[in-house]
Amino acid sequence: MRKMFKNYLDDGPINIRSAFYGGRTGPLKLFHKAEPGQKISYYDVTSLYPFINVSTRYPVGHPEVHVINKDVNWTKPEDNTYNLALLKLSIIPPRNIDIPVLPMKIGEDDDERLLFPLCSTCAKEHPHGDVKENYCCPHTDQQRGWVSTCTSIELNEALKEGYIVTKLFRVLEFKNYDDKLFNPCRKL
Repeated sequence: MRKMFKNYLDDGPINIRSAFYGGRTGPLKLFHKAEPGQKISYYDVTSLYPFINVSTRYPVGHPEVHVINKDVNWTKPEDNTYNLALLKLSIIPPRNIDIPVLPMKIGEDDDERLLFPLCSTCAKEHPHGDVKENYCCPHTDQQRGWVSTCTSIELNEALKEGYIVTKLFRVLEFKNYDDKLFNPCRKL
């Protein structure tokens, strides 16, 4: 049964929870020996959450549901006509990027991992990671891609970095938003 569902593209309704991944928790580099006179930096992304809550647009009201299920070829942010939305789509990552943008979860419920792969098949074959010198992914674009649920803002950033949307399944589009929703909480 598992083999039958291995290549199944889930085009059903959007599970809103699947758009919330949690975020990156791993360091980009575990150790760095600073050379004399060299300055190293630490960026605390977690501290950005309060700032983002105060300065970003939050959807309000009920979304408009679009059931689309159509092949598309989105390669740039201008192709995405949804300003504030959750989109369920089939995405192909670029073959080469320093820091991938869109994540996917790999593994079973008790050992599920958040990965930012450039190939979903390679990620599934090596869910705990692997380092192979001179490795070249042998998979086709279709094998490398996956179904993702993401926000329109995340999608636009991914498109800027070379991701390609090949199929658009569903969209929850929010026509109304509030960019001061958390402003009363801010202390000046």
